[in-house]
Amino acid sequence: MLPFRRGVLVLTALGCLVAAETRAQAVPATAAATGSPRVDGHVGLMFGNGFAFWLTAPTGWVLDADAGRANGVYGTFYRLGESWREGTAVMYANSMSRAADGIHNADEAAAHEVAGMRAEVPQARMEAAPALPTGAGGTAVVRHFRGMPGGSVEAVAYVDAPEVVAVIALTARSEEAFAAALPDFARLVASYRPAGNVEEKVERGAKP
Repeated sequence: MLPFRRGVLVLTALGCLVAAETRAQAVPATAAATGSPRVDGHVGLMFGNGFAFWLTAPTGWVLDADAGRANGVYGTFYRLGESWREGTAVMYANSMSRAADGIHNADEAAAHEVAGMRAEVPQARMEAAPALPTGAGGTAVVRHFRGMPGGSVEAVAYVDAPEVVAVIALTARSEEAFAAALPDFARLVASYRPAGNVEEKVERGAKP
């Protein structure tokens, strides 16, 4: 399944509007030990120019650092037994640059995307959803999107960080799949934690 959400992601309708150097990359915490990018229930480091944060795959989900690379997506999550392209619901993470997108906070990031969505996909519908807690002690601004190409439904969480707004998204093929995945989406958002020195983390095998 290809995601529609933009930010720094390469998406089917809105494209990549943020400089490539701010792309997120997922470094699974056990990659150094296992040699595999696929980790069930483990931590991954999403990092790029000026930002880094940890996410933990919900139980029953796989963190894959490679599956979405062709689409410009570096941190993808899908259920065990499914895949990034064929899953009934998938999740992914990236970021939006404050400077490149001209945004100052998560609310502005959400408004920025809604404006772009309305211009590119007039039939899309957005609704504000309750904020979700993050593991950093803050909250994420959440928007739901319907009327998307192919009938997909999306939830997007925007999290304030010093130089970017982190973007955590769920996209599902149907309302039923969306509803079933929402609790795990909330768990993924709740696992968000800012990281420290990225180079040091990577040198140590990206262990939190």
